[in-house]
Amino acid sequence: MSKRNHKLQRSMENKQEYQGTLDTEKFKLIADQSNNGIAIADLKGNIEYINKYFAEIHGYTPQELIGKNLSVFHTKEQMKYVNRINKELLSSGSYSSKEVWHISKDGTPFLMLMNSVVIYNRQNEPKFMATTAINITELRKTQEKYKNLFKTSRDAIMILEPPEWKFTTGNPAAISMFRAKNEKDFCSRAPWEYSPQMQPNNTPSKEKALKIIEEALKKGSLLFEWAHKRLNGELFPATVLLSRMDMGGKSVLQATVRDITEQKRAEQLKLQNMELKRLDKKKNDFITMAAHELKTPLVSISGYADYILTAYRDELSPEVVEDFKIMKRNIKRLGNYMNALLDVMKIDESKMKLQKNPINLNELIKKSIEELSYLIEEKKHTIKLYLQEDLIVDIDYGRIFQVITNLLSNSIKFTPPKGLITITTEKNASHIKFKIEDNGVGIKPENLGTIFDKFETSEMNINKYPEGKGTGLGLYICKGIIEAHGGTIEVTSEGKGKGATFKFFLPNTQ
Repeated sequence: MSKRNHKLQRSMENKQEYQGTLDTEKFKLIADQSNNGIAIADLKGNIEYINKYFAEIHGYTPQELIGKNLSVFHTKEQMKYVNRINKELLSSGSYSSKEVWHISKDGTPFLMLMNSVVIYNRQNEPKFMATTAINITELRKTQEKYKNLFKTSRDAIMILEPPEWKFTTGNPAAISMFRAKNEKDFCSRAPWEYSPQMQPNNTPSKEKALKIIEEALKKGSLLFEWAHKRLNGELFPATVLLSRMDMGGKSVLQATVRDITEQKRAEQLKLQNMELKRLDKKKNDFITMAAHELKTPLVSISGYADYILTAYRDELSPEVVEDFKIMKRNIKRLGNYMNALLDVMKIDESKMKLQKNPINLNELIKKSIEELSYLIEEKKHTIKLYLQEDLIVDIDYGRIFQVITNLLSNSIKFTPPKGLITITTEKNASHIKFKIEDNGVGIKPENLGTIFDKFETSEMNINKYPEGKGTGLGLYICKGIIEAHGGTIEVTSEGKGKGATFKFFLPNTQ
């Protein structure tokens, strides 16, 4: 209710009769300019006067309503309540702040907050009913929306009131967040009682909370982080938004609290992940540097071994010659391992550079078979080729040769003597397929998902086939090379002892 409305109501209450000391024209002038509805009716509810606001909010003009009964503003059901409060009015002489449903001329319902007094004549006999009213429909809708938001919000929402600045209300999320029994239990405490004794900056929680409250009242709102404590003693970090509100003529604070435990945990994991990446890069840099540095003396050692075997062969005993050969094999093996480590570093850091050119894939396959012919002959394997003609693809010759040689070498090593290895190539509009099948030791189904992982050697049956013992990096490097070409690689096997099939697919860009 406005101050003008209260003033007008008090004026009405002091009026002893309708045409008393209040000048009619002045009254109408004031009433018609009021932002509240004002109406005067006889004791039967027939309208003697109604101001512009009251009439228009119902969809009428004041002239249309003079002489009409107040029941024009209500349904039959609403009139039951109206009659009851009017009876109270005539009995007590006034009523205030009654919420009454009205209907407009077009039937639209709306809610009004009403105050009424009885006007008496000089003989102290009741003559008229004077009513003031204001439309509170939108206010109630807003209040309902806030109420629903308050109840259903996942954030904790609570109200703090002076002078003690304790919580006076809290929504279900607040009660749950702080592990209170109910709202009454929650509201028996101040914010610092839901906090550890000291905040992370070593300031007493109560001291810091009071300073923040003072600052929020000055600024209107304040967002900050706070260390809270549940009633079960559990600590948790939170963001708190304090917003100043006017309630009942005094300034209060609404606190919206959000538990950010998961956010903080994610931030910590992110920092840890960044540190792990930093350490991993340092590790990769060291391995790359060490591999490069080790290759230089290996080349020198290998060169000196070749020189001695060539220049002094006749002077060396057979045992010494064999020792030099073993040394050469180990130097080569160590060199291959260094190269594999360098390839892994490039793949891990997406730094593998390709020199692509149009290459006949079938010729590359034949070159790989020729390279490994000594192993094929040693194990008396049969190689069958089903190669589609004119298979030209844009690839890095050296890298794809490395992949095919690795896959073929594995099939040779892990297939029993006199085994069968089949290589097939196919081409369609979108891709080129390479497939190599063998009838070797196979792979257990549970290990198919990790066969391309780094250092994976579990299915190579190295006890039965010691020549297959390697670094566990070959298939990982194959996968990295194929993916760097924009392709995919896969493996299938029906199980141990049933062979394996490796396939890779490359984009057909020709």
